[in-house]
Amino acid sequence: MTAAEFDTEIHAIADRYVAEANALAKNLMRWTQELTAKALSEGVDAIDIARSVDAAMTKVDEAKLLG
Repeated sequence: MTAAEFDTEIHAIADRYVAEANALAKNLMRWTQELTAKALSEGVDAIDIARSVDAAMTKVDEAKLLG
């Protein structure tokens, strides 16, 4: 495998993981919005939920930078 082929393969893998991370983040956002409404009605701290979503989105952003 040449360096160019290796580079292409690495970028393809990174792109695939970024796409998967984006899909998971979108699902997490949808799920979190539903959970937040339910959690708030049950007295769960929305700040904790927001922190989890923010951490997930940060990981997606970091993956994009690596891709």
